Amino acid sequence: MIVVLLQNPWSGYYAGREWPRDEWLDAMWSSYTGGMLMKLLAGIPDDEVWVDNANPICTPKPSGMLKPDIEHVSRVLAAQCASGVVACGSQAHKAIDKVRWMDSLVVTPHPAYRLFSNDWAYRCNERIRDLHRHPKRLKRIQVNWKNYELLPIPKDNQ
Repeated sequence: MIVVLLQNPWSGYYAGREWPRDEWLDAMWSSYTGGMLMKLLAGIPDDEVWVDNANPICTPKPSGMLKPDIEHVSRVLAAQCASGVVACGSQAHKAIDKVRWMDSLVVTPHPAYRLFSNDWAYRCNERIRDLHRHPKRLKRIQVNWKNYELLPIPKDNQ
């Protein structure tokens, strides 16, 4: 199972608490983030992907950001028997670093990042499909936002 981590959901209605998962997934997939995430995950069967957040608590605005909930992330990785992780954005990357995930990892910008383009999505999708096909062979890959290079994550972050 590939676990895709976003930062945290936002909702005026659910602010300060968890959004029920099925409702959140419906809203997320119909949003801009969901559309870009579909491009990131193209070609990977839905039943082999688990999308979650680094913190399940909602903020009241899209710009809201909560610290990663390390216990939540650890539970998700264990419950899903994760073979690899796609960390979308800095909060998700911080969460993965804090749980000391040492297996296959692809770090991408958050799909709602204003400069995240279709080109980035398709380039990242290549690596994510590699992760899906060969989870133990792919190492830790990070997107270099400035020139679209896909780089190994520096050793001090491993």
